[in-house]
Parts: sequence; C-alpha cells; structure tokens
Amino acid sequence: MRNSDVITAEMIAKGQEFLKLRQDKGMTRKQVSEWLGIPQRTIQTWENGERYPAEYVEKWYRKAMTESAPFTDVENQELRQAIENQIKAYKSIVPLSKRQEEEILTSIDILNGLMAKLFG
Repeated sequence: MRNSDVITAEMIAKGQEFLKLRQDKGMTRKQVSEWLGIPQRTIQTWENGERYPAEYVEKWYRKAMTESAPFTDVENQELRQAIENQIKAYKSIVPLSKRQEEEILTSIDILNGLMAKLFG
C-alpha cells in the first residue's frame, strides 16, 4: 500500500467479508491463491482492506465461494469479456515509471492466468 492510500471503514468491512467467505469455505489463503491463480499477497491485501479486486472479479469470487452451482454460459461469457476488457485497458496504459510498468505487467499476468484457469 502506498503512503497516500487511505484505508476506510468500508474497505476494512469489505476485507472482513472476503476473509469470512474464505474461512466459511474452509480454505487457506494458499489454497485460494492456487485456485484463483493469483498471489497470496493479493488475497491478503483484499482481506486486510488495503485493496479490493475489480467488480467483476469480486462478483465471481463471491459466487464461487458461496454457491456450488456452476456458472451459467452467460455468466462465464460476461466474466471472460470483463477480463479481456481489463487486459486491453492495462495494455493501453503508458507507464509513468518502471514500477508502474512492473505493476501493469503483473496485473496482466494475473488476469491471463485467471483466464487460463477459468476457460482453459
């Protein structure tokens, strides 16, 4: 987290919701990390309320953690399109620094990994 970032009560509450979803599912951060194909640190930042995922990832995560029914074809297509759109958006950013470039590349890698895990 950057010094300029402020953690609000809403962020903490949302983080606690992520933590509860994971715990209710009986999963460790490592298990969720492997399941989603994202770093454990990312899950930790969600649960600490430091950051939270894009709305489409949050929606998918909540559904995956609370429902046993598979996603519908429409839901899968919406998720795929949202991830593809986010990847395009990241690729269109002109980095202002080396660190920002690394963050963008990491985000793209995470999203590509999620796409591969979800859609093969």
